[in-house]
Amino acid sequence: MAITTNLLDANTAGFETNIGTWTAGSNTTAARVTGVWYTGAACMRLTATANGSVAATTGAVPITALSEYLAFAFNANTAAVAGRTVSLTLTWLDASNATVGTSVGTTPTAMPASTAWVTPPTFVDAVAPATATQVKLTVTVTGMLAGGQILVDEVGLGPPVLQTGNLLSYNDQSVEMDASGWTASVNCTAARSSAQFVEGWYSLAVTATASGDVQVRSVATPAVAAGTEYFGYFYIRTPIALTVKAELWWYDASNALVGTTSTTTTTAVTTWQRLGVAAKPPATATKARLVVRPQATAAAQVVYVDQMTIRPAPFSVAGNLLPFGVESMECDLTGWTVASNAAIARTTAQASAGLWSMEVTTPAAGQARVHTTALVPVTAGTYYVARQSYRSATAGPMWTDIDWYGPDGVTWLGNAGPDQDLGLTPGSWWSNSIGRKAPPGAAYARVVSLPQSTLAGQVWWVDVVGLSAGTPPYDLAAHPETGSATLTINNANSSGATTITVHRVDPDGTRSPVRGYGGDLESVAVPGAVMVVTDYEVPLGAPIRYEYVRHAPGPPAVDYSTGTTSIVVAPPADPAYVWLSDPGQPARSIKLMIEKPPDWTFGIERAVYRIRGRADPIVRSDVRHTPEGDLAAYTWTTTDDAQLRFTLETGHVLLLRARPGWGLDYQYVSVGSVQSPRLVQMGSEAGRRWTLPLTVVARPAGGMVGSASRTWQTVKNDATAPTWGDVLAKYPTWLDVVQGV
Repeated sequence: MAITTNLLDANTAGFETNIGTWTAGSNTTAARVTGVWYTGAACMRLTATANGSVAATTGAVPITALSEYLAFAFNANTAAVAGRTVSLTLTWLDASNATVGTSVGTTPTAMPASTAWVTPPTFVDAVAPATATQVKLTVTVTGMLAGGQILVDEVGLGPPVLQTGNLLSYNDQSVEMDASGWTASVNCTAARSSAQFVEGWYSLAVTATASGDVQVRSVATPAVAAGTEYFGYFYIRTPIALTVKAELWWYDASNALVGTTSTTTTTAVTTWQRLGVAAKPPATATKARLVVRPQATAAAQVVYVDQMTIRPAPFSVAGNLLPFGVESMECDLTGWTVASNAAIARTTAQASAGLWSMEVTTPAAGQARVHTTALVPVTAGTYYVARQSYRSATAGPMWTDIDWYGPDGVTWLGNAGPDQDLGLTPGSWWSNSIGRKAPPGAAYARVVSLPQSTLAGQVWWVDVVGLSAGTPPYDLAAHPETGSATLTINNANSSGATTITVHRVDPDGTRSPVRGYGGDLESVAVPGAVMVVTDYEVPLGAPIRYEYVRHAPGPPAVDYSTGTTSIVVAPPADPAYVWLSDPGQPARSIKLMIEKPPDWTFGIERAVYRIRGRADPIVRSDVRHTPEGDLAAYTWTTTDDAQLRFTLETGHVLLLRARPGWGLDYQYVSVGSVQSPRLVQMGSEAGRRWTLPLTVVARPAGGMVGSASRTWQTVKNDATAPTWGDVLAKYPTWLDVVQGV
């Protein structure tokens, strides 16, 4: 059925119980009959009272003004007589039931001298007038003799099955009523034909006058908008493999041709294929025309065309910076270049979206490299996501990468570094993406597909390729000024996640929970869309990374795991300085100058029993203690002196961090009684030498309070929240005040 919904009720359309809302016209009687039908078990019979015409009309059904409607009806003679013609008419009515227009089918059906049901049916297709709210359908048959009868069945009236977003009318798309929407402009004739079709009952038969270029053009030139990409396509069936061009011709407001866009494809034989062309219109273009250009190899060669469409390009990747033809492979492969170990071709054997994909064959095992041809403008510092869908009949990983280029489009600034996909299940479509910020100086980028073939001749299919600006799943920043790192998790509550666990992975592979407000961040409630984690216990001068798992309770319950890139928090520039900080109160931290590392003592509790007459004693001992030793340090200003006292005054376990190789790279310590004599015995000299007795202890439990960088002065100085009311409006919770988010 060529309509999306039949607006006629079941009896009006199929006559299974009665004739519904049909009313017989003049010279006509209408009745339901059984024993003959097109579908079901009954049909409607129209009988002529006298010589002339018969007609019947449905009741009015509601419609939408300026929308397109299609109607059809199947007919058969009750006796094998000739000379009868069937036509359909749509009568448009306004809300007061006044007639505001009529639309008559342009290709009436000449009934054969037969009692068989005539297929295809008779059609009428039209757009409702601006004031129409209702429509009636009339079936008219001419050439009737008195007592003559004709049958009607399977009647449809409704919106036609338009290709999604098609700017052409349904008759232009499907040629169901006539071929008036198409001009045979070069070396051909064009006519409606029921010999082949994709949808409905008809297609456009294009017959070459001679060998050579054949052109069929749409009469309609729908309006287009500057900056919007359009996709023109058609289905074509050729008797042999032919070269066929699909083209969009662009016109300005005065109907002058201002540009053309063309793709070329060699067709398969005697099968329907969709060929397309996509582009943005030239700056002065306001209209577009679809042109079908088979390259005929002989006179009288016939090709069939159906489902002709001009529409805004249906991107699968929102905000894609790549053209639609590069994303989808629906037009050609001119947007793709082979760099190494690959041969590419377009195929309909597999597709993730649309009907085509890119087939990548690797001559040898190992990595292949295929990349987009054109460079895409990007902005340095902006986050971009590259993605692709892929499939292979053989297991193997597929990687996605981004190449960055400078303003000249030649200077290569490096690549993003592919996220290494774990592989695929053969025979299924998978998706891989990589997200990175464009590096300093970057002005252009291209997407790189990196199949990792496990054998020679492995075939991959690639589709739905995108490069778009987006929000990174996380941001990671080092803060050497506070000896900390910040992990900002975006969309933390997406996919229904309600709890989250965050771990730091240290250089030696040790996984440690990150301390948060209230305790370690293990199965804690997700605070909202954005979660800021500041880690004040990060090792210095070595690459660390984070792993976080977002848990969605479902059902079904799902854990979403993310591993970050590595980051290095630089130690103090002067190698004589270390960080001494309170893990639970980051504000109690100081960058401290030391004289030398402690000379550690590894004590032990033991009892030695000397036995008379025996040379060796009996010894009972406990386990050896953690190291103890004195750290000699200096403060040179009263500010540093006060900050060190502030750091020590709670008696909490502290974290001592230095650059790698100092022997006290990363140690939790308890500080005993301290001494801080002046270096010079003068009141004006602030320098002091501190002796800090240290005992190495385990990582303390508990949560974190406060911040090393935000104070009430920070809140007061915030120009976006000058009053307490503004602070309350800006920060939903006190935690947000502390974190500044």
